[in-house]
Amino acid sequence: MYGDQERNRQRHAIEKLHLAVSTLVGAGGVRERLAEAYLRHLSAVSAKDFPEELREEYREIITTLSWEPVEYVGQGRVRSTLHAMSDEKAVLLARRLVGLYYDVVEYYFDGR
Repeated sequence: MYGDQERNRQRHAIEKLHLAVSTLVGAGGVRERLAEAYLRHLSAVSAKDFPEELREEYREIITTLSWEPVEYVGQGRVRSTLHAMSDEKAVLLARRLVGLYYDVVEYYFDGR
């Protein structure tokens, strides 16, 4: 059974992932929506906020969102990475994020 602190971190992750997924279904292009999802919500979440089995998937998503060096001053790694990413890859990344949200909710509600 989890302690209160760990359970609160997981609830925080669920809340932030929910908000990020909600951002993904908003207006604008998929790359812009991914940037907003990260900047407004996912940047406040750490891998340690997830159940151990799901931490690596979160790390991979964040790495995929931020691997490209900054192109322009003030742009940031996430926007630089998404600028270089195709729409097809951005859609796949958005789907991974939705899948992670589902996995976290399922894990949490299964009471593991």
